[in-house]
Amino acid sequence: MKSIFITSLLIAMAAVCNAIMDTLDDHFCQSVFANWGAWWAGGVAYSSSEWYFLKPLVYDGWHCFKQLMILCFLIAIIKYKPSMQYLLSKWVWYHWKERYAILITKYKYIVSFINFLIYWGLWSGVHKLFYQVILI
Repeated sequence: MKSIFITSLLIAMAAVCNAIMDTLDDHFCQSVFANWGAWWAGGVAYSSSEWYFLKPLVYDGWHCFKQLMILCFLIAIIKYKPSMQYLLSKWVWYHWKERYAILITKYKYIVSFINFLIYWGLWSGVHKLFYQVILI
C-alpha cells in the first residue's frame, strides 16, 4: 500500500512540474512567475566550464522542471506496483482463497488498464488544477 501512495505522489509531482513547464512556455507574462526573476523567464546561461554537467538543470526554470519531471517518472517506475491488482488480490484472498491465482491471472490486463486510467486521471487532474487555476 505504501508503494501505491509513493507512486501516486510521484506522478502528481511530475504533473505539477509539467504544469510549471507549460505555464512558463505558454503564458509566462500572466503567471505567478512573471515577477520572480530572469531564471524563470529563461535565457540565463552559465558559460563557465564548471557548470557543464549541471547546465540542463540550472539553465532556466523550464529545464530544471523538465529534469525534475523525468526524475519523478523514473522513481515512480521503480516504486510501481499495480494498485488495482494489489487491492483486488486482498479482497479476493479474503473472500475466495482457492480462486485467487485464477482471478488475478485471468483479469490482469483489465486490472492493468484500470490502473492506467487511474494514474492518467491523477495526472490530468493535477496538471489541470495547477496549469489553469493555481499558477495563473
